[in-house]
Amino acid sequence: MSSTHHIQEILDQAVEQKVFPGISIAISRQGDTQTFVSGYHTYKKNTLVTSDTIYDAASVTKSIPTALLASIALSENKLELDTPVAEILRLHQTPIHLKGAQKQSITLRHLLSYTAIWQLPKGLSYFAQNGGVKRILEIIESAPLKAAPGEEYMYTNIPAILVGFLLEAVLGKRLDQLANDKIFHIANATSTGFNTQQLTDVSQSLIAPSELSPSGMPITGLVHDESARTFNSDGMGAVGHAGLFSTSPDLLKIIEHFIFTHPLEETILQSFETNQVAAIGRSAGLGWELNNPNTTGSVKGCQLVSKTGFTGCIVVYCRKHKIVLSMLTNMQYPLRQPNRSAINQVRKKLVATVFKNS
Repeated sequence: MSSTHHIQEILDQAVEQKVFPGISIAISRQGDTQTFVSGYHTYKKNTLVTSDTIYDAASVTKSIPTALLASIALSENKLELDTPVAEILRLHQTPIHLKGAQKQSITLRHLLSYTAIWQLPKGLSYFAQNGGVKRILEIIESAPLKAAPGEEYMYTNIPAILVGFLLEAVLGKRLDQLANDKIFHIANATSTGFNTQQLTDVSQSLIAPSELSPSGMPITGLVHDESARTFNSDGMGAVGHAGLFSTSPDLLKIIEHFIFTHPLEETILQSFETNQVAAIGRSAGLGWELNNPNTTGSVKGCQLVSKTGFTGCIVVYCRKHKIVLSMLTNMQYPLRQPNRSAINQVRKKLVATVFKNS
């Protein structure tokens, strides 16, 4: 069986098994691009998925654009990895000020490696729904850290939110404007953005719903993440941890441009694919995941740099062999799934097929 046929079979089987209503993926091998689709926007089967279908990319936002923008700021000497961020936030009069002695030593490196961990009584979504942006900011400012920065690793949303505030402070624009100017426009990712209403060159009918609201209405073109949605509705705009909408070919273009054809500085690219938390027995690059056993598995001869999202999406690349996989879907439609075992099996099957014999 050819790899092309096998990839399509993986997608079709997953749709048939109702892992998700539909899926769009794009693959690049040394610049040779293929796209594959299967299924519909919803289980009502009214609208077929195409390579132009726009999905909520969820936490892929943390890497594209947030970690990429941080890397650009580093290369422009607007930020340094080991400078404490609390002072920068204060000096630029950002909406948030970190309180407490431990937080004064948090650096950009800690934020991008998820080794600054807040000890919260509940998740941020709870505070978004019970107090809004003001309460979210209060809890980030006042809640204690679980451990000293750098001592433990835990993947959470707060570090990426703070990176977004830092970028706005030192680069002088809102995060969505920075992403448009420095990433999406440059990579010709014309169907990508934080605010789907601003995607004037695309039809809103191309956006697949992410899930159903508690009242049963489809959430379409609005970020699924409650805390990101609260920031947006409160007039504060985009935040660094969630909110990106894109197509699978657009995500491919962004990776190809900034990693392969017009690459960032070599030291930055190496930081993406070098384990930043090996000393504490974990594995993560700077702003990216590495050879994640749950979502990508491992492929001999490839350092798999990836980022996943709650909606089922994933972006994976191997710089050595110039291979990229981007996958977008809406697995949480109509209702949020109790576990991710089925979507992770699809992800790992695709990664094994796309990156094998690389």
